[in-house]
Amino acid sequence: MFRTGTTSLKNALEILGIGKGYYEVMINEHLGDHPGYSHASASPVLDFYRELMKFYSKAKFILTCRDEEKWHASIVNTVNL
Repeated sequence: MFRTGTTSLKNALEILGIGKGYYEVMINEHLGDHPGYSHASASPVLDFYRELMKFYSKAKFILTCRDEEKWHASIVNTVNL
């Protein structure tokens, strides 16, 4: 889910040399384009992670977690509810 460190995770994996990461904000930039990312995070990945896990059976998946109250506060601050 968003606000759980997915951008930081993407950036860290790129810094570590894992390769270029695909992230939700890139969807409109690359419609129909498949440049060969080595990892992906956030939406839309969370919408079909089961299919990805089945298709890429040897891939590693990282589940980011966050305290529910801190996550909710972050969401509220982000969308100004």
